[in-house]
Amino acid sequence: ENDRKILLPVFEEPEKHALQQKAYEVLFSRNDGGEMWGLTRLSAVYDTRQKLLFFIVMINDITDQKLAIEEVRLNEARLMALNRLNNMSEKSVEEISRFALTELIQLTNSTTGYLGFLTQNDKVVSIQAWMDLSRTGHTVEQMPERWIVANHPELNRAITTRKAVNID
Repeated sequence: ENDRKILLPVFEEPEKHALQQKAYEVLFSRNDGGEMWGLTRLSAVYDTRQKLLFFIVMINDITDQKLAIEEVRLNEARLMALNRLNNMSEKSVEEISRFALTELIQLTNSTTGYLGFLTQNDKVVSIQAWMDLSRTGHTVEQMPERWIVANHPELNRAITTRKAVNID
């Protein structure tokens, strides 16, 4: 929708935009439902009287570059969070928990998160704190609780794959 707002006026009134050659990063929807970032270059071709004849459009897939840039940004944010966490040795457990939970939630684009510890055999998670950023006041609830991993399929999947799992 935003891309249409950018490109449509250029096509409708090229003279007003003095278009010779322009480039835009545009997010396209593919037929399979996926998305593709394209570097879209528009070139106008004029006749000798400067009347617009047609456009030449080239689209280069830059999806991989966009994903790589986002991955670098995310890794930098993780590194900064770890560095700040490392410098919190004099803080209370509550302050460290609040910081860790806030960073966890922001880095995963979530609204809630928990801080828990696994037993050595990965069978039980001991939940220490839960944070909900969607509530006013960013509540941190101290809730010592034990969850048996086998009884929670999403938690089990996160632990066995060693990857974050977003639960809607």
